[in-house]
Amino acid sequence: MTHFRSLSTRRKIAVVLLGAAVLIVALLAAGMAFLNFGHGSDQNAVQAQNPGQGFAPWPSTEYEIKAAMLLNFAGFVKWPAPKGQFTIGILGQDPFGSAFDQMLQGREVGGRKMVIIRSREAGDLTGCQIVFIPMSEQAKVAEILARLRGAHVLTVGEHEGFVKQGGAIGFSTAGGKVRFEINTGAARDAGLEINPRLLQLSQPAR
Repeated sequence: MTHFRSLSTRRKIAVVLLGAAVLIVALLAAGMAFLNFGHGSDQNAVQAQNPGQGFAPWPSTEYEIKAAMLLNFAGFVKWPAPKGQFTIGILGQDPFGSAFDQMLQGREVGGRKMVIIRSREAGDLTGCQIVFIPMSEQAKVAEILARLRGAHVLTVGEHEGFVKQGGAIGFSTAGGKVRFEINTGAARDAGLEINPRLLQLSQPAR
């Protein structure tokens, strides 16, 4: 029984590692700017191709979706002078858990290995390409964004008004859907170039 459980887990992880980019690509094909969560299953997995990224299943929980979308953003944003590993930073209390690490295993973007760094200090994450700022850090967002200013970091948050405060991408959830809005000015100030296809999927900044 233990063997079969282990095999099933490995298969599930292997499917995820085939590529998180399906979410954005599937949305592009469907013309939608949101993802459903809370009622997915392996049988309902949707797969689509993004050149250079591979394939991935449709996740079923809010944070599986957000984790996969963070991976997808890496393929639709251009950073200046890319070199070394591609690093995703998680600030404060990590809402993803080990599932994000499993999704990331063996993945690359532009030939760069993708890794995760977790820290409670924004200053530790200035060398990251993406920094996720969870709800636990809501009260300190202004301070965090000021600390990351000047670094080529795509800041992604999940509390209401994040992009108004100067964040680059803000997640929101409503009616079992995950949506996102983009602050193009914040991205531009960070020296980042966002693919127009990703902009088409975003919600208007409020």
